[in-house]
Amino acid sequence: MSAKGALTSNSAQLPSRSDSFIQLFEADKRRIYAYIYAFVHDKDAADEIFQETSVLLWRDFDKFEADSNFSKWANGIVFNRVRSYRRLDKRFKLGLSDDLAEQVAATIAQSDPLGHESEKRWRALQACRALLPNTLQQLYCDFYIENASAPVVAERTGRSVFAIRKSVQKLRKKLFDCIDQKKREGLL
Repeated sequence: MSAKGALTSNSAQLPSRSDSFIQLFEADKRRIYAYIYAFVHDKDAADEIFQETSVLLWRDFDKFEADSNFSKWANGIVFNRVRSYRRLDKRFKLGLSDDLAEQVAATIAQSDPLGHESEKRWRALQACRALLPNTLQQLYCDFYIENASAPVVAERTGRSVFAIRKSVQKLRKKLFDCIDQKKREGLL
């Protein structure tokens, strides 16, 4: 295969890899931040570690196995980043020892029965999202992936803020009903 062919092949895989990472990361980012904050109890430190960890997760995403649990994989990377930060930052010289921090992390890992369940729910949500009309899928992206506010979406689309908020209610109801149906069918 020529270098150009290899480049084309790799570029064709990039959007799929990017999309997978974005979906998994978006679903888990609040939990990741909370996990970091639980160890450092400092907003500035948590923000810094979260940013660095986000880059590390993206950089190492090719090591993630698609059929495994993203939350548990991310926790390992997050914990190592927190441990490094704690060693370098003098504010954490007094506090949890590394051994105790590892015990806390192990307890969290063992007591996280929702790790697998949250991935099932995420997949169900994505299946329901795929059933939405294009306009509602775009609204989902604007609101939940880009975190755009109703006024911003209204300005982009030329609709009123009230109309956007009504559409978001409609979107939520459709997704809720779809998930509820999947639960009744025993798929969730």
